[in-house]
Amino acid sequence: MPILNASMRNSPGFKIFFIGFLVLILLIPMDMIETLIYQRSHLYNQANDEITKVWGGSHTLAAPVLTIPQLSRGKKKSGWGQTISYKHIAAELLNISADFQTQLRYRGIYKVPVYLGDLSLKGKFIVPEATNTELLDKVLLQFPFTNVKALKKIPSLTWNGKPLALTAKGDSDNSDAVIFQALITAEEMMQGEFEINYQVAGSSTFNIQSLAKRTKLQLDSNWGSPSFQGESIPTTHNIQTNGFTAVWDINKLFTKSESSSEEAISSDWIVKQKTFGVNFIQPADTYQMLTRSAKYAVLFISLTFTIYFLIEIIGANKLHFVQYLFIGLANCIFYLLLLSLAEHIKFGAAYFLSAGASSLLISLYSKSVLQNTYKAFLIFFVLAALYIFLFVTLQSEGFALITGSVGLFLILATLMYITRHTDWHARSSIPDN
Repeated sequence: MPILNASMRNSPGFKIFFIGFLVLILLIPMDMIETLIYQRSHLYNQANDEITKVWGGSHTLAAPVLTIPQLSRGKKKSGWGQTISYKHIAAELLNISADFQTQLRYRGIYKVPVYLGDLSLKGKFIVPEATNTELLDKVLLQFPFTNVKALKKIPSLTWNGKPLALTAKGDSDNSDAVIFQALITAEEMMQGEFEINYQVAGSSTFNIQSLAKRTKLQLDSNWGSPSFQGESIPTTHNIQTNGFTAVWDINKLFTKSESSSEEAISSDWIVKQKTFGVNFIQPADTYQMLTRSAKYAVLFISLTFTIYFLIEIIGANKLHFVQYLFIGLANCIFYLLLLSLAEHIKFGAAYFLSAGASSLLISLYSKSVLQNTYKAFLIFFVLAALYIFLFVTLQSEGFALITGSVGLFLILATLMYITRHTDWHARSSIPDN
């Protein structure tokens, strides 16, 4: 005698229970696919690290500082003596013009955006009137650079229109950093206008740490997907598919000079300053999108099973549990197809190719199983609508919650409407024919 009689096996309650169990079983292949997505994402990160290590990572521009030695006299244990301290003065005005040309670098099938930036800094220093003039012949202009390996052209300096030599000095706090210094005479310091030009290679982000009382930055690039970040956003910006232009105008009227017993400024002191800038992001992070889509797998498989369950209840068709399993596996294959295609073509194209293949496979299988072309077309239409709903949810990152919530509400309302006249008690007692 069978454990479950035919009537119980075909009852809606048992079918719902078994469908739920089947959904849990299908979590196993979905977990394997999610693991594969993570592994491929890890390989992409490795490729990204290799390219940026060779080409150059994120670049941070630190504004030049004028260092003025100060002589002070005071009483010591051994008598009266002199000590020298250093006052680091920020520029009164700093105008920065930056042109970043981006390109894609490849490592196998993976591509990473990198940039080559030409920068021009023009500014002006105003020496405080109360400055001690005894040591003015030893004033230094100091231009810190946090990653000297990224330099493609060594900075050139003009002071009041006159070229001045820059000397590179290592930073004891950071082996990758260097401080470019130029000696400014008392006569040259009176006007205090400077210009610095250099070229840098980098990737991912470009940031600015400016101590100037007023900073103006105009940044031009051929990259069409910037993300502005930091303590300040652009005053104006214009983003096109073939590039963008952004302008910052920042006032720090109460910027104060810093005093120190050390002449050289430290990169550690520089990096503590707040930054602003731009992130050269990919238009869509493929692996992030793949991971987000895989999170909806349980919901998607459950809704597909619900369609077939309603066909059984309303259309008097009978489906075997193995047929449910095949349909569920076809849904899982969609995510595997999406992963394999999205690594070679755009995510949107990969998504609709995978969705079309999966919907067509399930619909053709349904035509043979249900022996009804109309129901097969209906299933194809419903699956297409579900895939479009999922795609819209994935694309609207900021509105994903409300899109998903409204969509699920409409789906539940539709199911309740379709089954509003179904007598579940009567169907539970229908004997097997």
